[in-house]
Amino acid sequence: KGGNWKWNHTGNNLIKLSGTLNNPLFYRMYVYGTNTAYTSQGAIGCSSGTVTSNWKVDNCTFYQVPFGTYINSDSAGTHENPIVSNCKFLESPRFASDSSSGSGLGLVFSEGGTGRIINGTSLNNYFYKCGRHGLYISDGGNVTSINDKFYKHRDDGGAIVTELSAFQVARNSKNVNIISPYFEGCKDTALTVTPVQTSGVQTFCKNISVISPIFKNNYATCLRIGSDSPSVNGTIFGLKVLDIKIYSDGEASGIGVNFSSGTDITVDGVYVTENSGASSLNQLVRLYGYGTTSETNNIIIKNVAGVMQGGSSSGIYCGTLTCTGTAEYRVENSSAGITPINYQTTVTNVDLLENSPPGIIVDYPRSNSDPNTVYSAVPGTIFVSKTGTGRSLWIKETLTGSSGWTPVKTNYVSKGTTANRTSLGNNAIDKGNMYLDTDLAVSGQPIWWNGTIWVDSAGASA
Repeated sequence: KGGNWKWNHTGNNLIKLSGTLNNPLFYRMYVYGTNTAYTSQGAIGCSSGTVTSNWKVDNCTFYQVPFGTYINSDSAGTHENPIVSNCKFLESPRFASDSSSGSGLGLVFSEGGTGRIINGTSLNNYFYKCGRHGLYISDGGNVTSINDKFYKHRDDGGAIVTELSAFQVARNSKNVNIISPYFEGCKDTALTVTPVQTSGVQTFCKNISVISPIFKNNYATCLRIGSDSPSVNGTIFGLKVLDIKIYSDGEASGIGVNFSSGTDITVDGVYVTENSGASSLNQLVRLYGYGTTSETNNIIIKNVAGVMQGGSSSGIYCGTLTCTGTAEYRVENSSAGITPINYQTTVTNVDLLENSPPGIIVDYPRSNSDPNTVYSAVPGTIFVSKTGTGRSLWIKETLTGSSGWTPVKTNYVSKGTTANRTSLGNNAIDKGNMYLDTDLAVSGQPIWWNGTIWVDSAGASA
């Protein structure tokens, strides 16, 4: 309990548990590293085969330590009810010479062999600028994360990357619950659920839930699901994600939810708010779908809504899926948004946007007067141009793709002065629009748009 612990990383652990222990407690310790040139592990860990019950790490701070706490149950070890709470994991360094996972980690729960973790908990912990992962669950089962917060992950002044997430659930993890995590300013992926660990080794994540995550001003992908090579690295079975909120002030970029592969995946509720004049998300939801129908199937994305600021962004992007045969993909009850959230797809699945209601796309700040070949949407979606030229209102009539937009025939001004006339377009919808010009006669004179100019009843320029 208490005290400042200075360590220069000359061994694997500052404190290593072994044997059988009941109620080991680490409380209000401040551990700080001094030798960042040495490749090693970290502060609190355990030997292979260690058995503990009620292992608790509470209100501790780990500063520049390669990893803070490593709860490892390999070689028949068992940890029942371990909990790490109210701790700070600050700037865990990842050594350049470290090709394994031995540095840059804040908190780790890891099973291996016949070992088990039973009811592990990470509660109210704070992770800041960790070099590899803040919280890492690998081969771990029965672990719950509640109210953990991640700030500026891998923010070392370098480029934005998509390699190592702030919070990663990997390999054969199962029965993992992630509740109300918060991510802000991350320079790498914020949260990843993927079986990928070692290339060529198949692993399978099962029964993972993510509830009410919040992402604010992150620079890369917010949530990444699955792997790009499920036939090689394995896949995910049974992932549920509920109530995602993404906030951006224009600093961030990347993707909101990036789905690569998995089976029985449900994402219910994705809400985005962008407060700047330009979009910071390339796509809000990206569905790509690697693998076969046995590796990627029964994917449901629903209740997507919010405000995006245009630019080159799209709300739901559906790439060329490799499993469009019998694989089931559904996007349900998703609003097309207002500024805009829109659908972009190159696949032939007519059920891809099943039950998605039409919405309104306001073209800002793209300045497109014609949505054809630009915006994809479901039938009934309305497009509003803000260019001030050509037709300003269009409606989507075909099922998928970016074609099939038809301009809505309306008179911009039915009566007024010569100065108030509006120049229309050279198309079948605009030709023939009538205007009563009150300057041409005492009671007004009707004129018609011929596709180029306004003319009178004799066809002469008016």
